[in-house]
Amino acid sequence: MNSEPLNSQNKTFLVNRMIQQAPAGTVIREFFKNAEENAQLAAEGDRRIKIYPVEIDGVRKLAFWNTGIGMDEHELRKATDISSSINKDMSLDGNFGIGAKVSGLTVSKEGIRYRSCKNGKVHEVIIGYDPEQETYVRFSQEFGEGEFDTVLDITSVVENEGYETKFDWTEVVLFGESEKHNTVDHPLGEGKSLERSFIPTTIFRRFTEFPKGVKVKIDVAMTKGGGKDETGRYRKLKTLDDVITEKSLRSELLTDQESGVSVRYIHDPKHQNRPLY
Repeated sequence: MNSEPLNSQNKTFLVNRMIQQAPAGTVIREFFKNAEENAQLAAEGDRRIKIYPVEIDGVRKLAFWNTGIGMDEHELRKATDISSSINKDMSLDGNFGIGAKVSGLTVSKEGIRYRSCKNGKVHEVIIGYDPEQETYVRFSQEFGEGEFDTVLDITSVVENEGYETKFDWTEVVLFGESEKHNTVDHPLGEGKSLERSFIPTTIFRRFTEFPKGVKVKIDVAMTKGGGKDETGRYRKLKTLDDVITEKSLRSELLTDQESGVSVRYIHDPKHQNRPLY
C-alpha cells in the first residue's frame, strides 16, 4: 500500500494562519525577486524593472513593474492562488510560489493589485482580506451594469492612463493596511517609520548582482538626496558588483566547495580627506 499524502480539512484556517504568521520583513525581497525572475525572460535589451509610487485617492502606494512574460485572465487567476506560480518551477528546495503573496498580504490586507499585459490585453485582479468572509480572497469587481468578476479586462483603462500595451509586462501594487496607508513611506506596516532609501537599500543588501541584462530603476521618492516630494524621475539601482567595479575596490570571493556558501571580502578604505573615527 502506498503512503497517503496529508490533506487539510480546513483550508481557510490554514491560509489565514500562514499569512498571519508570515514575516513582514521579507516583502520587498520577495516582490523584487518575482520581478527579477520575470524580467530576465524578456528579450535581450528589454529586461527592465521599475519601482515607483502609484497614487490612489491621494495616497501613495508602492508598485513593482517589470517586463517579461505577461499573464492572461486564466494565468492571472491561477497566479494569485496561494502556493501557485506561473512561468517557473515550484519545489521545496526552489521556489514555493507563496513568498510574495503571503508576506505581501501580511502587510497589505487592504489589497494587492496585480495587472498584467499579454498579447496587447491587460487584466487586473485584487487580492486581500475580506472581513465579511473572514479570509483572504480575490475581490469581486463590477465591470458592467450588474456584472461582476474577480479578473477584469482593463485594457482601455490602462491605455487611458498612459500604459503601453505593445509588449508584455506585469505590475503589482501594495494597498497596505488601510486606504490611508502610504506603502511607499511605510512598506512594512502602517506607522512603522523607515529611512527614505529603505527599499533600494534592502535590495542592494540582498542582491549582489542582477541577471544578465536586467536594469533596475527606482523612483526618486524612494532614494536619498533630492526628490523627496517628487515622483516620475528615476535613478538606476547599482549592485555591489557595480560599486566594486566603479570604485576599483580590491575584493576576493571564497567559496566553500562542500556547502556552496560564498563569502566576499572587500577592501573599502576611508577616503584620505575623511577622519578614521
